[in-house]
Amino acid sequence: MKSCRNPELVDEFLTVLSDCRRRTVVLYLRDTTDGTATFPELATQLATNCSNARDEDAEMIRLVHQVLPALVDHSVVEYDVRSEVVRYRPTAFVEDVFECLEEYGPAGNE
Repeated sequence: MKSCRNPELVDEFLTVLSDCRRRTVVLYLRDTTDGTATFPELATQLATNCSNARDEDAEMIRLVHQVLPALVDHSVVEYDVRSEVVRYRPTAFVEDVFECLEEYGPAGNE
């Protein structure tokens, strides 16, 4: 059975993805060939997609202190501070939710 049939789990995960920075990190990692990225790569993505100031230094701080810990709490990523590498942890639940979202398509398309 698909995880998207469990509304509580879907709501929880969508809350995680409701933040632009967390969503950007997950989508970027899902699109990489090996599911990994460095802190600087992700900070660049955040500065480009989620920040009016486009300040990579500020985004690096948010990444390490806010974004990654929230994603780790929900078992979506793991990371190593020393190597500055983040790895996507594709679980069946996370992939099911993305599959459900892709079925519905973008909001507002009519």
